[in-house]
Amino acid sequence: IEGLSTGNLDAREIRRATDALRRDFPNGIPKCGADALRFALLSYSNGMKDINLDILRVQGYSRLCNKLFHAFKFIEGRCGAMRRDELNVGAHALMEHQRWILGKLNSLIGEQHRCLEAYNFMLATQTVHSFFLHDFC
Repeated sequence: IEGLSTGNLDAREIRRATDALRRDFPNGIPKCGADALRFALLSYSNGMKDINLDILRVQGYSRLCNKLFHAFKFIEGRCGAMRRDELNVGAHALMEHQRWILGKLNSLIGEQHRCLEAYNFMLATQTVHSFFLHDFC
């Protein structure tokens, strides 16, 4: 709200914006992080000119980004010190659940390639979200 008065807005416009912000966000806008905001903006990109950004959606993606970070740290803790040749094992050496998750990951990678080649960022974010929410975690 403090930043509104430093621009070139008319006093009536500043009052209107201030009233709307106080009404819509009585406790302020929660911090969600830049990654969550980027993810949310990409999830809206389906060719629309206007985006009605839902802060609850951004908060949800903030939790997803946090989950991704912790999943990476967990895997890095387990495999971080391993050499690449130690990680390269044949399918015969993997357990069934390991083959299953790697199959799901392989499907996700293929879907991501298709989505990104078609500039379909909305579907790309949905598939990543679905994988981590329903398959990985």
